[in-house]
Amino acid sequence: MTIKNFINIATPFVLGIIIGVGLTYFAFYFSLEQKSISLKEEINSFEECVSKGYSVLESFPRQCKTPDGRVFTEKSIAPKSCIKDTDCIVFGTPEDSNCGCFNKDYQWESFNKYKDVCVVPSSCLCKNGECVDFFDATNWNFYENKEYGFRMKYPSAIKENQIHFWEKDKFLGEPNLYGLSFSLYCYSGAGERVLYSSFIVKVDANADNLLLKDWIQKYEYCGPRKGEELDIGKLNLEEFYLHGYEGMKIKNLGGCPPGGGGVDEIAYISKDSMIYKISAVSEILSEEFRENCLERESNIFNQILSTFEFI
Repeated sequence: MTIKNFINIATPFVLGIIIGVGLTYFAFYFSLEQKSISLKEEINSFEECVSKGYSVLESFPRQCKTPDGRVFTEKSIAPKSCIKDTDCIVFGTPEDSNCGCFNKDYQWESFNKYKDVCVVPSSCLCKNGECVDFFDATNWNFYENKEYGFRMKYPSAIKENQIHFWEKDKFLGEPNLYGLSFSLYCYSGAGERVLYSSFIVKVDANADNLLLKDWIQKYEYCGPRKGEELDIGKLNLEEFYLHGYEGMKIKNLGGCPPGGGGVDEIAYISKDSMIYKISAVSEILSEEFRENCLERESNIFNQILSTFEFI
């Protein structure tokens, strides 16, 4: 066979191979393009990427990577965000430090580094776009003092040995007769202390039978001063009645000397020759979750006040 004849025979064969390889490559490339297009059409979020079984990167926030190289980042959930009440659920037990109401999809974890107790909310509300604790004192414990003629309820998470009792003249200010207090920490979702709240019930004498407003101005030792007395003109006093007895409430009374925490809420009730005071005093430990913790403190304070009665 001559070289010319070999070339004539081999050329179509070689061309066929080249064309075949080209067609195979084109078909393969076209298939990849179609898959890529299909992938792009089907996957548009972190959740869809995960549902397809693609790899999730160990990052924060988490990321999911598709075979075509696209990366989807998980949208972080604001711990307290909500639109309606059902977006919020109660997490935790009294043995957890950071119990409370959080978004139902929040990755909550129990935390009790400091061995603190937590007052678990009865239910949750969505208020101004944030999950808020709601307390019902129905199952709280009773405290009764026959000597000074009152009783009240306090959170069942607080044990008797966690209540501090104060005898005459053990409190700052005068004239002191009796007092008790208990304290709670409020935590962020990440388990860090945000607020240290003390709830105080105090009995003071009113031997001169001063009007309640006059007694507050003369004897209240916290808040803005005008000379030695409270500058009552700078405060917003709210009058109320508790079982027929005159009362006054003040929000954000202010700091207590020397170097004490700030009085967030306080209620005074006048009965016979005594003044009964219920207050919530706090120390801010972190700005994160501060407003949520103050809201929680206020709810507990109002529940204690609502259960206070004379016997």
